[in-house]
Amino acid sequence: MPYSIWKEVHKANHRLRPSLLTPLLTHGYHLLGMKMANGIVLDKPGKPNYRTPASFRIIVLRETDSKILERLSALRLASATSSLGLLHPNQCGSQAGLGCFDAVATLTHEVLLLQAASFIVSTLFLDVKGGFDNICANKLANILTKGGVSPYLVAWIKSFLSKRQCRLFFHGARKIFCPVAVGTPQGFGFLLFFLCFI
Repeated sequence: MPYSIWKEVHKANHRLRPSLLTPLLTHGYHLLGMKMANGIVLDKPGKPNYRTPASFRIIVLRETDSKILERLSALRLASATSSLGLLHPNQCGSQAGLGCFDAVATLTHEVLLLQAASFIVSTLFLDVKGGFDNICANKLANILTKGGVSPYLVAWIKSFLSKRQCRLFFHGARKIFCPVAVGTPQGFGFLLFFLCFI
């Protein structure tokens, strides 16, 4: 069901959607139907040949219901991680009101401060390749539990990350659903990815 329909439903009755989704969070359960995704395989432009998987990009399309529930959960998790101090104070990604500009401003401030004190300053940038693909549900659950995150939210995240399935659409041909053993969808996974390193 597209977002446009859910927007109209929300306008007509703003309590309906939360009343349907809140029990799933409360009981720590993500419906199996919400864990099934379609992966559209697209050619990366300008590749010399298309004989290797690196020559393609997969765009994953998920159920609208699942994306709405993920957003609600991400907001709750972001609030919990902030109040429990689970993320570094300078963490900008997945934090409400903070973004790339804030990260650059913080870095610039620290560099200028150290240079003013006659220190030699250098910066190291890391890009963790495949980070979203390697999130382990059990390890993440242990981190969140030790950090004091509510058990219902930890249970829902474990359910969300387990028994996921995806089928690929390659050049118009539809494949069968296959299990996805590790990783997370990137939208919600951004916050989960950072939590894996605390």
